[in-house]
Amino acid sequence: MVEDLDPVQLDSNDSSKKSYIGHKLSEPDMPGIPKDVARHKLNVNPLYPPLRQIRRKFNATINEAVSDEQISFHTTAAPIPSIAASFSTFPSSLVAALLLLLELLICQAYAYILNNCDEVQEYIREHEVEVNNQRRGSRWSNAKNHSQNFSQWFETRVLHEDVSDLIKQLSIGPNSIAKRYSGYLINGYRFHTRQRDARHKTQNSGVTLDVLMTSFASSKDKTPVDANLTYYGRIIDIVELDYYGHFKVVLFKCDWYEVEEDIYGFTYVFFNKKCYQEEPLILAYQAYQCFYVQDPYD
Repeated sequence: MVEDLDPVQLDSNDSSKKSYIGHKLSEPDMPGIPKDVARHKLNVNPLYPPLRQIRRKFNATINEAVSDEQISFHTTAAPIPSIAASFSTFPSSLVAALLLLLELLICQAYAYILNNCDEVQEYIREHEVEVNNQRRGSRWSNAKNHSQNFSQWFETRVLHEDVSDLIKQLSIGPNSIAKRYSGYLINGYRFHTRQRDARHKTQNSGVTLDVLMTSFASSKDKTPVDANLTYYGRIIDIVELDYYGHFKVVLFKCDWYEVEEDIYGFTYVFFNKKCYQEEPLILAYQAYQCFYVQDPYD
């Protein structure tokens, strides 16, 4: 019966607009269980009308930003070969070039992941020794040979070995179908791609990377030099590689620029002078955010 429930008046000017709170059960519904045991009521004072929470209002700029973040960070990322559906509209030569570019990106990402994985370092040293023993070339040519061939050597090396699941999956390599994002949250920073930054007044695509690099001055240089370097760049793509469901790795593809420090210690970044174009990828956790300001005297 209605008398078993708590009435709540919804409209003080209209007595017919009311609601009842509680749960009324009759014995046939739950045979053998008394109503005073199975029934429950909410502790609501019927003398107080219900309140509707007021929706918080933001200005148009904040509403647009919130909507944009929800779309970019909470929807399924687009697969990298998103242009595949439109390949039929391109000339065959262009299709081949695009496929080659995508394959090159995956290969670069795979090699970079291996070179920055602690568990793979012993295999890297083993391959370096093997290359140096087999070839009598310069240290520069041996280093180049190691860089170009390590991934394939590594896959063959652990194929029939009793290794950990991580090493086994790393040797197999990632799925050729990757995902692309326009934004990513890591290290307490919110990173965006340059393309996404172009639609906003804020700046989130600036990135720096501190590395210890062994480099040669030229192909004739026989003595490599170790040096601490800081890369300055902007993110142009965010890629997630999937190792067939075992784990995923997120990388940033960046444009790096030449820099110069003035006598006051300020770093000038020249966006019209790109560098390290053969090394565009970094792991997401390696990235630190920076902001660029236009030189007022330039």
